[in-house]
Amino acid sequence: MSRRASLRALLPQTEKIFTISHHAIQSDGMQWVFPIPLERSSMSTQLELHRGQIRLNYKKDGKQNHILISSQGIYSGSECLQSLSFPPSVQPARLEILDLGSHKTIDIDARGRNIPLDQLLPAWFSLGQIAGSGDLFPVERLKEFYFDSFEDLFSTKAPHALQTGYRSIRSYFFQQDGTLLNFLPELPKGLDSGRLRLFSNDLTITLEWSKREVKRIVMQAHEEGIWKLNFPNKCTSMRRRFDHKMQEGPAVAPNTISLKKGEYAFLDQFR
Repeated sequence: MSRRASLRALLPQTEKIFTISHHAIQSDGMQWVFPIPLERSSMSTQLELHRGQIRLNYKKDGKQNHILISSQGIYSGSECLQSLSFPPSVQPARLEILDLGSHKTIDIDARGRNIPLDQLLPAWFSLGQIAGSGDLFPVERLKEFYFDSFEDLFSTKAPHALQTGYRSIRSYFFQQDGTLLNFLPELPKGLDSGRLRLFSNDLTITLEWSKREVKRIVMQAHEEGIWKLNFPNKCTSMRRRFDHKMQEGPAVAPNTISLKKGEYAFLDQFR
């Protein structure tokens, strides 16, 4: 979120940048001019990540109003002010979700972009899930790269900055090499608990961890296969349940798991 009256803002789930001021919304030759300039002191702009839109809040005649910018257009309530269209290929079919326990609005102005990792990483992780390649940076380098590569509300200054963030952040919590699945391979300091939902080749995986240890994994196979499991801490056994309603399940070795197409596995009690 930013309360500045003029800034550049990224449209979530795209690489489209909008310049927003109290008198107009502009992007790539498109310009929507407000019939009456907005009250600058009442303006605030937000990225609504999982809704894939920019929200511009302002007051008019003492009442709170807002304008929404999406890939379909610029809207005031149900009224379309300006139609827009973006290629569907830039938007993922399903968003992976990283939850590090912080659901606060990120105030870019107040923090000067010096955002704590538990707030920065989930936002960047969401925004970076678009088509294109990116680099892999260690977490110590990633914050510096953020300062160098973005301005205002995640407006990019460097190519593939969004994708680099997503790929790097994902690699801290999960890595796959063929049939080998690595859980929490490079967990950053201070992010001791969290939850990750991801789509990895033929698997849908939900991973939960606490006190820097894996606590629960839910896997669904979209193709039959056998996968090797690797954990950051030495683990000799785990419980496997075939249904989330099961209270008990067999203790199995934490080395490999075999799944048929469409089958679920619920793993916990890692010892």
